[in-house]
Amino acid sequence: MQGNRRFSWSSLKELQGTLANMNIHIPLSEELDILGEPLTLGKTMIPNRIAIHPMEGCDGTPEGKPDDLTFRRYERFASGGAGLV
Repeated sequence: MQGNRRFSWSSLKELQGTLANMNIHIPLSEELDILGEPLTLGKTMIPNRIAIHPMEGCDGTPEGKPDDLTFRRYERFASGGAGLV
């Protein structure tokens, strides 16, 4: 098994080749329109399927609490079109 690898694929075909060489099956598609479609999650309607993971930055306080930079980052994700932050 390969170790960690830096993302370096310039096309979907290159990524598919790497996965095939590693005998890993992950369904992939060039069709991205589904990302713009709404999704119902419980009783909540998400406007699209672009989600931001909560552990993407290291900009909190030493105690692990969010600070102004944290709130600014998530406001930018939301204003940039992410449906779920």
